Amino acid sequence: MTIRVALEENVEWGYYQFILDGQHRGLEIDLLKHIDTQSPYTIQFTEKPWKRAMKSALNGNIDILISATSSPKRDHYYDYTDKIYEINQVLYYDTRRYPDGFSFMNQDQLGAYKIGSILGYNIDAIRFPISHSGFRSLSDMAQAIEKGHIDFGVGYLELENYNKHMPKPFSHVAIPNHPPLHCHWLIAKDNPRKADILSELNLGLKKLKTSGQYATLEAVYTGHTSPHDRD
Repeated sequence: MTIRVALEENVEWGYYQFILDGQHRGLEIDLLKHIDTQSPYTIQFTEKPWKRAMKSALNGNIDILISATSSPKRDHYYDYTDKIYEINQVLYYDTRRYPDGFSFMNQDQLGAYKIGSILGYNIDAIRFPISHSGFRSLSDMAQAIEKGHIDFGVGYLELENYNKHMPKPFSHVAIPNHPPLHCHWLIAKDNPRKADILSELNLGLKKLKTSGQYATLEAVYTGHTSPHDRD
């Protein structure tokens, strides 16, 4: 029995999933490989662009997508494993333009600013207008901030702390009343093996966390500042 897992092309999802020397690496890959050794299922990885992988899951050609957050739109078509980890969305800005920084009490205050986001980022829970949501990369969004085209860019704090794409003069401010996003592994609701696959993956994750193996695997990455620091 096989669980077919889609891995995103050119992914940079912090230490959870990234490409190094042409190979997919990261904590989520390690977790799946450890589950594979203890499970009657065989984990099979395949590389696909994110949107194509989501369609493949609905068509029955893929079972699992990793590094997934929930949203009302996704919830209609997909189910999820238990929470694996959580990440925080924050707003990045250029301190050369705003040296005094910011402190917002509510999201309504953000309506006075131009705010950008990366194409494909989950912004469903954000309650302020996103004026530019089509940036292809963090680097492109950072350039738009530097040039004054936008004031803020939505990013994930834990991912940026690891990837370090933002220029050094940049800082960030919390989004008020905005809870962390939970990250899961995603499966189509109409997958005929959904119940068995979710049960197997959730059991594997629970064992890894209760045994301390999850923390051991994570420590391999949290002791480094960049994927390029490792062999």
